[in-house]
This record gives sequence, C-alpha cells and structure tokens, in this order.
Amino acid sequence: MVDTLSHPSDRQLAAQALELQANERFRQLAENLHIVLALANGDFSELLYANRAYETIWGRTLESFYAEPWSFLEGIHETDRGQVQDLIRRA
Repeated sequence: MVDTLSHPSDRQLAAQALELQANERFRQLAENLHIVLALANGDFSELLYANRAYETIWGRTLESFYAEPWSFLEGIHETDRGQVQDLIRRA
C-alpha cells in the first residue's frame, strides 16, 4: 500500500483543500443567518468578515462597515452607545 500523501507538498495541498472546504461551509452558514455575524480583530479596528444580514438589519452597506468598523454605533441610541462600545472593547 502506497501513502498518497507522503510528499510534503501533497500533504500541504490536502490541508489547503480541507481549509477551503471549511471556509466555504462557514460562508454558506453565515450568509443564511438572519442575524448579523461580524468578526473583527481584537480592538475592532479592522473588520475581518460580516454577513449580508448587516445590510438588511442596519440599512447600511457592507463596504461602509468594512471601511469603518465602529460606524454601526451610529445606529445605536446615543444614550446606549458608550455602554455598547465598552462591552465590545472588554470582550
């Protein structure tokens, strides 16, 4: 019996294929949610991913959200904005 993944580049290609499949499954699930799913870096200065529900729920474009991740705060009542911002920073 021959190990078909014995060459390092074969193993690397197989790992990349599995990662692509997992990424595609994630995107399919995320795009079918009826809630906003957003992933950002630790300080929320860079948005890594947001699903299309953001546009429906917030009435803003994804492009604007990616350009300015904190822009969603404008849609939160001004008396609640500070609390929401603090919760995100602590998370």
